[in-house]
Amino acid sequence: MVEIRAQEGAQSDFINTSADIAIYGGAAGGGKSYAILIEVLRHITTVKGFGAVIFRRTSPQIRNEGGLWDTSSNIYPLLGAQPKESVLEWHFDNSNKVKFAHLEHEKNKLDYQGSQIPLIIFDELTHFTESQFWYMLSRNRSVCGIKPYIRATTNPEDGWVLDLIDWWIGKDGYAIPERSGVVRYFVRNNGVLHWADSRDPLIEQFGSDCEPKSFTFINATIQDNEILLKNDPSYIANLKALPEVERKRLLEGNWKVKPEGQMFKAEWWQYYDVLPELEYRKIYADTAQKTGQSNDYSVFQCWGKGKNGKIYLIDQIRGKWEAPQLHTQAVAFWQKHYGANPAKLRGMAIEDKVSGTGLIQAIKHQARFPVESIKRSTDKQLRANDVLGWIESEYVYLPKNATWLSEYLAEFSQFPQGRHDDQVDPTMDAIADMSAPPKGLKEMPKFTFDTSHDTGRSHRRGAFAVY
Repeated sequence: MVEIRAQEGAQSDFINTSADIAIYGGAAGGGKSYAILIEVLRHITTVKGFGAVIFRRTSPQIRNEGGLWDTSSNIYPLLGAQPKESVLEWHFDNSNKVKFAHLEHEKNKLDYQGSQIPLIIFDELTHFTESQFWYMLSRNRSVCGIKPYIRATTNPEDGWVLDLIDWWIGKDGYAIPERSGVVRYFVRNNGVLHWADSRDPLIEQFGSDCEPKSFTFINATIQDNEILLKNDPSYIANLKALPEVERKRLLEGNWKVKPEGQMFKAEWWQYYDVLPELEYRKIYADTAQKTGQSNDYSVFQCWGKGKNGKIYLIDQIRGKWEAPQLHTQAVAFWQKHYGANPAKLRGMAIEDKVSGTGLIQAIKHQARFPVESIKRSTDKQLRANDVLGWIESEYVYLPKNATWLSEYLAEFSQFPQGRHDDQVDPTMDAIADMSAPPKGLKEMPKFTFDTSHDTGRSHRRGAFAVY
């Protein structure tokens, strides 16, 4: 009798979870490949019509020496499955099959239009785009009697997967042990995920037909893989030999460790507890450039020009909002700071591009407060070079106790290598627009002001286009 089972601990927790969507991993060597290959076996031999598709981003990743196909060859033949290597499929005696496939290009997700796949598995989820993941969720359907579900494995990496499992990850970047395997629930409403600890709050908020999905993240490291440690004890030494960032990710399971950027130094920033007297305030916005079915962050920042000649970041909001919500957030942020001191708020500056263009028009025709369009240079590093001197010369002050400050500083520390720059862009806009030349600079960088979208009520003190 053949017995194939998961190792006790994280791997068995992954196999036994009831969540609709479960993500497993968080470091190298946690037994991720075996976990997903074993997961398929729960129903493949006993439930007629059950099938699974296991995705890697590219076909070579499936066929690599020691990869998924090779590993499956050590397991599935034990249950009588026959390989169809030309199409990367295993066929079982009951006509059920497991297929290995790729989603190399964004458009490949459309190859599955009309498909019904009871079990969808993503191996190394961070390699896929957010839109590929959510689109394939729509193909996760079943008529075999097994409730459709999704499984995925991953190693730590900054990006949309980290955003998705943020509740399970601590501020230090490491998984929170007591939350590993905890099932939570979400619904998507107007493009935004809303989370709760049970279904009831979501149903109460969004109605009985909102159909919350259950979700969990199960952390695993090499310490959870006793078989690997026994068979290849030198593997830990290999991980320890990695460069610092990769070592912290793959050996220690840190999601938030990142290489230092080369431009903005942490010691350049200045901080304040209480705002000084301001000459005026102004809002700067960076709106998401939508790609496929997903969108990046949008940011609204309120800045103030002090009577001492220095500039102060007063407030910030950051989120993923579709067009109607983006407009709502812009209006709410304006009203908040307009109410604080109407006479000193000099308008909102928005990049005139993609979603920003639509927001400018919406504000112009609906909200009717002063709005200015920004024409930015496409070379972000050149723009950054123009403002470095102001930051280094202690002209830029940040709120010491802001709840979002750590994420703000982290983004600057990674620039220009970091994945996000949505907080960097409006900051550079504000500095270029509001700041006097730092000591030692003979002249200001050249900026021009574009008022093509001005409502006619702006104070026009320096709206600009950077080039």
